[in-house]
Amino acid sequence: MVKETIDHLLKQHRIAGEMYIAQQKELQAVAEIKTRNVHFQVPRQKKSQPKVDLAANLGEEGRTEERVNL
Repeated sequence: MVKETIDHLLKQHRIAGEMYIAQQKELQAVAEIKTRNVHFQVPRQKKSQPKVDLAANLGEEGRTEERVNL
């Protein structure tokens, strides 16, 4: 009876160890994926684009009062 109890406890301990190792491997894989995603993220562009004054670039002969926003 004592031997059976010891065998049962050893089996439970082994199973718990295997589950722990599997969990750690899974956490490591998730961490690697998150790290990879951080390295390959494309920076987002700003929503507000700078306003361009096209009339200022035309010179004196083509200058108008109209301003164009892009």
